[in-house]
Amino acid sequence: MSDDRMLGNSTLWSATPMFPPENSSFNSSLPPSFTDWEAPTFTAAARVRVAATMVLFVFAAFSNLSVLISVARGRGRRLAAHLRPLIASLASADLVMTFVVMPLDAVWNVTVQWYAGDTMCKLLCFLKLFAMHSS
Repeated sequence: MSDDRMLGNSTLWSATPMFPPENSSFNSSLPPSFTDWEAPTFTAAARVRVAATMVLFVFAAFSNLSVLISVARGRGRRLAAHLRPLIASLASADLVMTFVVMPLDAVWNVTVQWYAGDTMCKLLCFLKLFAMHSS
């Protein structure tokens, strides 16, 4: 081998330091210092998200409940009989979405952090995915 190839390879080895500098955040497995940590806050954007979620919650709950009641009482006489179960199941799935996902997102935006523990997190994430897939 020629000296040019060996010189090229040795520059790669010498360019990467063996140890990171003292004040570097090179090793991400170390916990961050407490001076860099900021507590989560309820920002103006989160307030807007909560307000929009509540407006959509009221609209979705009222409209889907009225559709479900209308189909259940048989008032949609013009609606074909084979479409009634379809409309009822879609309204029910939307109600699950309305009463599970929307309040969960609103509460999560208000509290900014999760306080309910690991089991509730898994249960509510399952319900959230179930509601999304059912609708």
